[in-house]
Amino acid sequence: MAKKEKKRLRDFSAQQIGMLLCTVLVAVVFLVSGSYGLWRLTCKVDVSILAVWALLATVLLPVGVWAGVRWGSEGARGVVHGLDLGINHAMDAANRAADLKVTMHRAVRTPAPQPDLPPLPRIERRRALGDGEVIDV
Repeated sequence: MAKKEKKRLRDFSAQQIGMLLCTVLVAVVFLVSGSYGLWRLTCKVDVSILAVWALLATVLLPVGVWAGVRWGSEGARGVVHGLDLGINHAMDAANRAADLKVTMHRAVRTPAPQPDLPPLPRIERRRALGDGEVIDV
């Protein structure tokens, strides 16, 4: 391997390690902040308010599931419709290209039409020899 290729691979690996470390750091921050929020919620908030929140979460869970399924199916229909449009455009372009190829092939292979000419009279060619004989040529 050349030096530039090795350096590029080292940079790429260092970039990957940096991205991995940033991802782990963000995940730890989310985990710590979520844990602190739950600890604060259980220690500082009255039990009756926690019960109301649990009841609301339990009651609204089916609504959330229904809304998620509804939005997800609409999104899936949109994706399928977009794929259908893209495939249709690609197929139309392929059909036009194929038709153009067939048309060009026929144009090259088909001879130009000859104009209609009136029939010419038959010419009889005879040659007379010196001694009076006639020969058909």
